[in-house]
Amino acid sequence: MVARFLSGAAKRVTRSMSKFFNSDRFQSYGIVLFAVLAAMTYGVAHDMVTARIAIDYFFPPYHPVLVESRNPNIVALAWGTAATWWVGLMLGVPLAISARVGPWPKLSLRNVLPLVAGLFGTSAIAAATMGSLSYSRLGNEIEAVWTAHNTSYTVGFLGGIAVCVIAGMIRLRKQQVQSRQELTASFEANTLADPTSDVECESKSLPPAEPQS
Repeated sequence: MVARFLSGAAKRVTRSMSKFFNSDRFQSYGIVLFAVLAAMTYGVAHDMVTARIAIDYFFPPYHPVLVESRNPNIVALAWGTAATWWVGLMLGVPLAISARVGPWPKLSLRNVLPLVAGLFGTSAIAAATMGSLSYSRLGNEIEAVWTAHNTSYTVGFLGGIAVCVIAGMIRLRKQQVQSRQELTASFEANTLADPTSDVECESKSLPPAEPQS
C-alpha cells in the first residue's frame, strides 16, 4: 500500500516537473537566466587570466576600486561578475524574444545553448588573439589586457545581434518545413478521400481517341 502511494506520488511529481520545465514561461526565463550565468562565467574566467597578466588594470587610474584585495582570484570574481551580468541580460532578453515570441515554432532553452556557447567561445578566441597581438606589438601588459577586454565587449555585442538573427532564421526555417509538411499531408488526405480525382484528372489530360476507319 505504501509502495503504491509512493509510486503514484513520484509519478505525479515527475509529471508536474516535466510540465513546469516545458512551460513557455520557464523556457523564456530560462534563456534569459542562462545567458546571464553564461556571461558571468565567461567574465570570471576571462578576468582570471587578465588579472594575472596585469592586476593594476583593475585599479585606479584605469578602474575604480571594487575590492580592496589584490588577490587575482578575488579581483576576477568581483569584476568578472559586476562587469558582465548586465551583458548577459542584454543578450538574454532579445534572444528569448527572438526564440519564443510570435507564431513561428518556438526554440527551447536546449536549442539556444549551442548559439550562446558559440558566441562566448568566439569571444574568448578573439580576445586572446587581439590581446596577444597587442602585447607583441607594444610590449605593454596593461594595453594588452585593455585590448582583450574591449575585444570581448565588441565581439559580444555584435555576436549577440548575430545570435538573435540566427535564432529567428532557424524558426523561419522550421516554419517553412512545417508548412510544406502540412501542405503535403492535406494533399494526401484529399487524395485518399477522393481516389477518383487523380483518375479523372489523368483522363481529362489525355488527348481524345482518333476514330477508326
